[in-house]
Amino acid sequence: MDYFGIASVSTAYSQVQVQQSVSLSVIKKGMDAQEAQAAALLEMLPPPSESLIDVYA
Repeated sequence: MDYFGIASVSTAYSQVQVQQSVSLSVIKKGMDAQEAQAAALLEMLPPPSESLIDVYA
């Protein structure tokens, strides 16, 4: 049995798991930043008008 082959596959698998975990963390941070930017943009919108405009007339 090739123990070095098993060890190298195990190490490679572990590295892939770490890379995926880091990638997911980066993506989550980016999504959080976009969510904060969207919330800030929504805060900048003027409040809705109290008078309704009849666009179908």
